Amino acid sequence: MVRYDTPEALSPAAQGDLVAALRKTSLLQPLGIMFVVSPSVQWVSHEVPSYWTELTKDRTMRIAAIAVVTTNPAVVVATRGFSTSQILGNTSVTVRPFSDETEAVAWVTAAVVAARSQPGPGGAR
Repeated sequence: MVRYDTPEALSPAAQGDLVAALRKTSLLQPLGIMFVVSPSVQWVSHEVPSYWTELTKDRTMRIAAIAVVTTNPAVVVATRGFSTSQILGNTSVTVRPFSDETEAVAWVTAAVVAARSQPGPGGAR
């Protein structure tokens, strides 16, 4: 789980340590990510979904699901747009916005369990 309290914290430049950890962990098994975005974050720069779209195209990054927990409508819209880009880009990553952290954890957990049982780039090895 990653918490973001400012729009700047979402910037691609601030993701280095997170992406390094994701790359290392995804070598072992598919994983899920849960971003919790503070209500104080009122917008998402176009660079953010573009950055994550490029990362999810990399089949060595075995991300099964990304949940974005937010109550801000602008962040929900950005998340839905990112989800659509995953579908159109034919990735194995599912993306969904949530307003409740507990629901997001349950959804990400189920998606990761399902991915770990599937053969192929995002699933079991």
